[in-house]
Amino acid sequence: MEIDGDTSLCFLDASRVQTPGGALARMNVCGPEGENVGCVDGVLIDCALGRVRYLLVGSAQQPRHDHYLVPADGAVRVEGGTLRLESRTALLPGEGIDIHSVRPFNDDDLLSVLFASRAA
Repeated sequence: MEIDGDTSLCFLDASRVQTPGGALARMNVCGPEGENVGCVDGVLIDCALGRVRYLLVGSAQQPRHDHYLVPADGAVRVEGGTLRLESRTALLPGEGIDIHSVRPFNDDDLLSVLFASRAA
């Protein structure tokens, strides 16, 4: 998959991600005014950098958008099991993203990420 010219992204389903605030799977995402944006479906990981680049959010406002991308380094905070966006500009339209066409994160990726972070 290529987003912003980057082909090193791979997908990890949110059901496989645990956070200090609980499971990431189906965690609600709200806008700055508390409006429901959707739920987290997964994360896009940049294996070359060894970090999460985007949260993939399934839209609550279908069919306008199927998904949104939320930059992981964007203005997002966790409040009681809900991710709250500091600004609506943190949402990138994700139209046309076919998760089935994105390479899944695998054990080799995990090893690459672990060793890359130790070497840095």
